[in-house]
Amino acid sequence: MSTALLFLSYHGPEEKSSGVRAGRLALAASRVGMPTTIVHSAEKDERYVWRDAVDVRAFQRTDPSAWRDQHRPPAESYSSVNGSASGSRLARALRRLARAALQPDEMILSRSAFAAACIEECRRLAVSYTNVVLVASGPPWSTSLVGTGLSVEEGLPLVLDFQDLWSLNPTTTWPLLGRMLARRWERRSLALARGAIFVNEAVARRCESSFSRLTKLPHVVAPIGFEHDPAASLPVRPRKQLIIGHFGSIYGNRSFAGLLSACDALSSTSPRPVIHWYGEFLGDHPMKTIIPHYVRNGTLTISAPIGHAQVCAKMAECDLLLTVPSPTYPEELTTKLYDYIDAGRPVLGIAAANSLLTRFLSLAGLGAAYAPDDETGLRKFLQGCLRGAVEFRPNARYLKTHQLPALGAALRDLIGSIVC
Repeated sequence: MSTALLFLSYHGPEEKSSGVRAGRLALAASRVGMPTTIVHSAEKDERYVWRDAVDVRAFQRTDPSAWRDQHRPPAESYSSVNGSASGSRLARALRRLARAALQPDEMILSRSAFAAACIEECRRLAVSYTNVVLVASGPPWSTSLVGTGLSVEEGLPLVLDFQDLWSLNPTTTWPLLGRMLARRWERRSLALARGAIFVNEAVARRCESSFSRLTKLPHVVAPIGFEHDPAASLPVRPRKQLIIGHFGSIYGNRSFAGLLSACDALSSTSPRPVIHWYGEFLGDHPMKTIIPHYVRNGTLTISAPIGHAQVCAKMAECDLLLTVPSPTYPEELTTKLYDYIDAGRPVLGIAAANSLLTRFLSLAGLGAAYAPDDETGLRKFLQGCLRGAVEFRPNARYLKTHQLPALGAALRDLIGSIVC
């Protein structure tokens, strides 16, 4: 029997974290011989082949993200954060109202276009393949709702890809009835699914303890994944500056204020530590009030977010790469972490001692993690880096399960148990 996979991902394979993760899964599947197609949103309808391996069908999105893409601030505005970028009280109130009305997320406004594109692809694939399996990758969780509807309408097996915790996510600010609805949709999606994929073992364990359905549902752990073999060693050898790169948004309770303070305390050293941040604040954040000081002092530079293709080259220019998960979400390993591994630079994590990130960096030999308020530990670590005394040795054996061939094998086994 021949089987094709149809991945449902709101974002494209090189657009935002969730799209990159879905793209890597699709690429891993194609490399173990499974024909693979991705359906994702875009500014216009189009078809293309990604990485000479994955067919892609893009549909025109019709939700607020399309407007924001067309009205992003100019790149130069990111270099002078002044704490007022979150907009007026009215604007913030309107965002909260929209968040309450558009559940599970604003991408639900693109649901009809998303479903129509998926149905078209399902029927196209059914002409050539005995089986078509849907893989709905979330968040955004509206993707899972599109997948469940499509599974029922077309009579196709559905696999849910949990890149994150859904109703169990401790960092989500839920609107009125939001968590209750999320729990309901999550249970319904699992009831209809024929399989599940979890982004890491910690997320899998948390879900297994909360949903009895998972004891009977075939499921696998397939990390976000990276492509290149790790180097034998990762030394930190700064030149004129110790460049610490951070690529991503800061929001909620994520913060690298302690690291900024530690770097600023070493501003008179030569070389000196400097943070290059390619990203932005999402909403109000306590760090906004302190940013101007560090920018003026040369401890921090801020640049506009850049696309995934461009970001990899910038990462390779850094001495250390910074990742900042939420302190209340210990199960989180970000997509950026895996980009950092492919970039071949050591990783500095701002995370609690009991977090999965701290454990991962230790076992993988890729870097070090410090608690957000451990300025003393951070300063001593940076001083070692400035002296050229820090070097990490990646554990290739441990990391093998996080590379694309391992992801492809896990997917092949899961799909085989569903369509056999």
